[in-house]
Amino acid sequence: MILATYAVYVPKNPISNGFPARMAELRKEKSLTQQQLAERVGVHVQQLKRYEAGVSQPTLDVIRNLA
Repeated sequence: MILATYAVYVPKNPISNGFPARMAELRKEKSLTQQQLAERVGVHVQQLKRYEAGVSQPTLDVIRNLA
């Protein structure tokens, strides 16, 4: 019997997958300030800064609003 083993990389911290950088990149592509995006998404600007810094993760509701 031959057993195959597959290695799958799963980041320990989901925030380390580049989400913060991608969020900031897309915000800038749309020519939005952090304040403007925060108002559109319905969060405080300080919270949005935490998302972009990778210090905090957005809730599912915030992700839906970002979409």
